Amino acid sequence: MSDLRVTTALPVEPGLCGACRHALVKGTNRGTAYLRCTRAAWDASLDKYPRLPVTGCVGFEPASESPVSDNPVSDSTAQASGAS
Repeated sequence: MSDLRVTTALPVEPGLCGACRHALVKGTNRGTAYLRCTRAAWDASLDKYPRLPVTGCVGFEPASESPVSDNPVSDSTAQASGAS
């Protein structure tokens, strides 16, 4: 999720959540926006709806710009073939 989509939909700065891969901005029919942490579904130490701005989080993982880096098997295969 990009910083732009998060910060334009939310009335406050999201902090770390603005750059986290687990952040999901949801909206209501009345125009209210809120941020949900998708990692909280399996990590009980996190709040499902964190108080913003988040300044520290044990579950923070930066959002990736390239899908290739999400697959370490592909990355290692590409490096191995390049070394040959």
